[in-house]
Amino acid sequence: MKKNLRRRIHTFLQSEEGKTGVKAPLVLTVGIGSFLLTQIMFTSPVSASDNCTLVCDEGEECVVWCTKRNSGGTCISSNSACVPS
Repeated sequence: MKKNLRRRIHTFLQSEEGKTGVKAPLVLTVGIGSFLLTQIMFTSPVSASDNCTLVCDEGEECVVWCTKRNSGGTCISSNSACVPS
């Protein structure tokens, strides 16, 4: 029975229905996963300009820091200030 099931799956994957029905969503999933992985790898977790509502003078930059975190470690409240650069 197991051998027969494997043969049926193999036959389905080789058919036209199997190629469009299984492989197309798989390619889409791999593409989306690759994009998300790239975003995680190349996006800075902390940026000096994130959520900065202040307009700083010349020679200053806005710095943002976390003031309160939830139990999972995610920042839920932040503060910002202009500091000399």
